[in-house]
Amino acid sequence: MAYTWDNKLDVDGSITDHTGWTLQVQTNSLSTGVSTNWVNVPDSETINQVAWPIDTANGSVFFRLILP
Repeated sequence: MAYTWDNKLDVDGSITDHTGWTLQVQTNSLSTGVSTNWVNVPDSETINQVAWPIDTANGSVFFRLILP
């Protein structure tokens, strides 16, 4: 089975329209960057969009989608 991105980042910030993926997030200081402290967004497998407020106090924020 092939999966493709429906990339609309420049239009509305969305990257995909499929359910079943797990959205993960981590926030770190600028000096840390990407680490291993990923946290699952609750119930993200059952939705295909999420609004995430931007907190400028976070030095760096990373998101990833994983297919279980």
